[in-house]
Amino acid sequence: MGKHDDDDGDEKAAWASNKRLSGGGGGKEADDDDDGDALLNPVVKAFCHHVVSQKFRKELDTFFDAGCDDFEEADPDGEHRLEWTEAHTQYVKKVESMLETFCQCHGLDPAAVFTMVQRACSSGVLDDEFLPAILNVAEYRFFVEQMVLMAHEDRNHARAKRLGESSSEESKGDDAANISGVWLLSTKDGNKQLTDVGRGLDRYLRAVGVPPSLHGLFRGTLFSKKGLVIMHEDEDLTLVFDTVTGRHKQVFIVDGRTREIPTIGGTRTPFTCTSDDYGRIRVSSDRPSNLPKGARIVQTWQLLGKFLKCTAEVEKPGGVVAHEFYYRREAPKKSRKGPQKKSHK
Repeated sequence: MGKHDDDDGDEKAAWASNKRLSGGGGGKEADDDDDGDALLNPVVKAFCHHVVSQKFRKELDTFFDAGCDDFEEADPDGEHRLEWTEAHTQYVKKVESMLETFCQCHGLDPAAVFTMVQRACSSGVLDDEFLPAILNVAEYRFFVEQMVLMAHEDRNHARAKRLGESSSEESKGDDAANISGVWLLSTKDGNKQLTDVGRGLDRYLRAVGVPPSLHGLFRGTLFSKKGLVIMHEDEDLTLVFDTVTGRHKQVFIVDGRTREIPTIGGTRTPFTCTSDDYGRIRVSSDRPSNLPKGARIVQTWQLLGKFLKCTAEVEKPGGVVAHEFYYRREAPKKSRKGPQKKSHK
């Protein structure tokens, strides 16, 4: 895990942050933060940190890894076999037990905690993926997506690397370059893996509606050992990446048409995907629900020699907030070895 991944210490720190809730300190930056953090009382903050903590995620990943081979043929939006729903029942019991442990530790009623989180979700001020994803961690669709992505991990890595092999030696600006590959966050020159994004990312996170007290959780997702997986073939573009609650897959068609794509929280949001003669791929979230009318969130991907650049921009009527990310290709690693695949008649 990266140095920013949160653990139980972060959960305790969030719980103890009650003294900072008043948003003291003044200044424009503090004022910009008030709307988000004021909606997150200490209980909601601590709950969020608990659900995305290293310990919580590790236990769920262990569960997914042990049973994912039965989900090779599963589709989160398709028909489902009985054994898949039975596996989900066992998964829900595990999640409920883990959440009950949190509530007992802090002397809280589970129903009251979920009510507080739901109230923050419906505010319309916060990032529209984070808190809904926290609530959906036990939902069937989320469960199936995690199982499928774990089962297909080696397959996706192999395909991404194969598609990107032809462009691994391409130079900057080559219109034949392919951004496919398995990528790790790197320094700007692409020579080594980045271990700290510093505070430059905070302005962008505030612009998309992430409360300052949760910025650390978002930074932690950037340092996933599983990497950012990109598969670009013809007009098909597939991204597989870490979120605060698990892996997520998004599939786009690079043709300039707007289509609704589900977020990790389950919300269907209009996206437009385009490319240009320089090999740049532009993915635009055209109507983010928590941003003002006319705002967009745009990611522009471009291969620069042996490394990848992503320019993330929040376009609002009052101006643009941007942040640049750089990635290098992942070094070869051992494939996961799951149990022998079962046959289904």
